[in-house]
Amino acid sequence: MIYDVLLNYTDLTYNIFGQNKYCVIQLLHITEKARKLHKQENLPAFLLIVKAARIGDYQVDCQRNSFYKAKPAIQSFIYEFESRTKTSWKVIMIIIVIIVAIIII
Repeated sequence: MIYDVLLNYTDLTYNIFGQNKYCVIQLLHITEKARKLHKQENLPAFLLIVKAARIGDYQVDCQRNSFYKAKPAIQSFIYEFESRTKTSWKVIMIIIVIIVAIIII
């Protein structure tokens, strides 16, 4: 797995109970060893999975995209993240680096 994000959205102004949604964005790297093990050498090396639904709902919107190269796969992951959060991926990575540095010190 390269990247894995779980997003939760709650809008309390929507109704008395609010509006609760979640989204899981995963970028998986399928290794050559795994492809050979399943006799699927021609499979793409990267898989982007996006699952989104309302909390408690049984219908889940699931999208799968496959990529042969890492760069377009990562760019697609970043696009999904930024379009759903309205936040820059670079800003999030800087915040994580700062938090890790504080924890280590």
